[in-house]
Amino acid sequence: VAEKNPKYMEMLLVKESLNDWINRQETLLEGELETAEVVLAAKDMVDTVQDMITDASKMQNEELPPLLDSIRDQVGTAEADAFESTVTSALQGLMEALKGARDALDSGARVLAGEQQPMAQAGMGGEAGAGMQPQPQEEPTGFDSADVAAGGEAEMGRERR
Repeated sequence: VAEKNPKYMEMLLVKESLNDWINRQETLLEGELETAEVVLAAKDMVDTVQDMITDASKMQNEELPPLLDSIRDQVGTAEADAFESTVTSALQGLMEALKGARDALDSGARVLAGEQQPMAQAGMGGEAGAGMQPQPQEEPTGFDSADVAAGGEAEMGRERR
């Protein structure tokens, strides 16, 4: 008898539609959760490389000077200068490489998070400088500041007071 009742059939259809909608929402939420986990893992990689940059900077700025003083005192000035030249060059190269890697990882994490377009789509071709973000193009305003500054006697479309 209930199957012949139009109200019952309408409610049954609504129930099925709601169940389908709920299932789609759960699937979307699971997908968003998985995406968030991936983005967090990518950002963790960025943080790890940033920690490496901090460690290398600490070596260069805090640990190297006292070590050089010790080498001068224990071994000699010429050896300390040679060591300083070699180590400073190596640490600077390391810092540059780490900064480049950090920028690339940060850019990749931003793409995953949807904060930035992939470089191939942004017109950069995915070449060197991948950490650089594309500069927004200025929209033409239709105004020319020279014309505005020049003034003139042209009618403005209203009476003079």
